[in-house]
Amino acid sequence: MSQISSLVERKRRKRKERNQKLSFWVAQTMVAGIFFLSGFLKLIMSTDMLAQSDPWIYQAPVWFVKVIGFIELAAGAGLILPAMLRYRTVWSLRAGYGILGLLLLAFVFHVIRQEWSILFQIVVLASLDIYVLWGRIKVDPITDPKPVNR
Repeated sequence: MSQISSLVERKRRKRKERNQKLSFWVAQTMVAGIFFLSGFLKLIMSTDMLAQSDPWIYQAPVWFVKVIGFIELAAGAGLILPAMLRYRTVWSLRAGYGILGLLLLAFVFHVIRQEWSILFQIVVLASLDIYVLWGRIKVDPITDPKPVNR
């Protein structure tokens, strides 16, 4: 009887670990996708089109919007690609910290401008990013494969 219960417990534990790993990947992909897409749109869309959803665009120089777009694009790619390719995986964590810093600056920027409607989105994105960082540091770290000695 105890063998059966220990077998069931092991299966439960494996299922929980698999679901947790999947949740980290889903959250990481969501944050990376949002940043990648946002940066890509800032780089390719005109100022008039961007200003329809973000009124601050008209008050910033075009080069500033493009630099933010490039940073967001790089952060999105940096969050997912090294982890997915398992090459220089420390860059995924660095991108995650960079995204958190960018979101903190965006939060302060929008509070100063009294744009309250965007703050909820920033908090949700920051929460997802913190969840990904916590998971990749404490629970399910992604490491580079060991090099083969020849």
